[in-house]
Amino acid sequence: MAAELAFSEGIRVANILIDDDVAVGTSSMVAEGYDRYRHYCCGIVELDEGLRVSAHILGVDVQDPSSIEIGTPVTIEFPEGEGKPMVLTFRAMSSRSK
Repeated sequence: MAAELAFSEGIRVANILIDDDVAVGTSSMVAEGYDRYRHYCCGIVELDEGLRVSAHILGVDVQDPSSIEIGTPVTIEFPEGEGKPMVLTFRAMSSRSK
């Protein structure tokens, strides 16, 4: 039997392991307004508990990918609004990130 994983407000800090600037995204990201002219960042985030997950990363400068540092601490962010698709999202906590 597989263990279930529930993301909650209790997950506070994780770290970016790998990042990528995405120009052509999934349909849910296109619906959020991202496209070849408005890129977004996704990456592998390692939770404090050791689990690694693929996620959307906010609070970084996608116009300058070299400014996104591996190991940058992030915190989980939950979508606001009714009917929004659940996209696992973290926000960079670094003061260097925008």
